[in-house]
Amino acid sequence: MKKIIFTFSLILLTLSACSDKQDKPLELFSAEAFAFKLDNSWELNGTTYVRNFAQEENDFGYNHKVSYKIDLVKPNGDSVYILSDEVENNIDERALDIPLEFQTELDSTYAQGKYKIIFNVKDELSGKTGTIETFFELNEY
Repeated sequence: MKKIIFTFSLILLTLSACSDKQDKPLELFSAEAFAFKLDNSWELNGTTYVRNFAQEENDFGYNHKVSYKIDLVKPNGDSVYILSDEVENNIDERALDIPLEFQTELDSTYAQGKYKIIFNVKDELSGKTGTIETFFELNEY
């Protein structure tokens, strides 16, 4: 009887662990953005991390492919598309998370004030999507 209960418990635990991996949403965390003044423009840098993305095993290791689009919300509420990119890697081991980083220049038409960055991310292998926001300020001082 103990063997049956142990075997049944082990099967439930295994099924539970497998289903958790598939059901977890794409998780974005630790979003940051900052800008600094150049001569007549601003350099804007940002980063966030992604977890729970799909990884395919192949002869060379594990492959993942994540795309992202960056939107900026100005202090007056206007939204502007900034850039898009993708990260595709083939690595030896499964990755727990991956960084998404960008760097771009904002011209002199961007006024001082508080801005919002929106990371719109898609896992190209699973189709899962996620969004995270963070703020930064353009300030000459």
